Amino acid sequence: MIVQMEHPVAGLVKSLAFPGFLSDTPVSYRLPPPRLGEHTEQVLAELGYDGAAIEKLRATGVL
Repeated sequence: MIVQMEHPVAGLVKSLAFPGFLSDTPVSYRLPPPRLGEHTEQVLAELGYDGAAIEKLRATGVL
């Protein structure tokens, strides 16, 4: 139940595999696990924060 993937920064990493086995729709592992904070700006943008607000959070040490 372990899958190994090549990560662009960390090299070969192990992760938990999907526990279900579906014959018609097998699981594919396309992306390695994200680094800490890798998607922070994308998530904040989806929550309605604009670039200036994100920069303010970064400047004040929140991010």
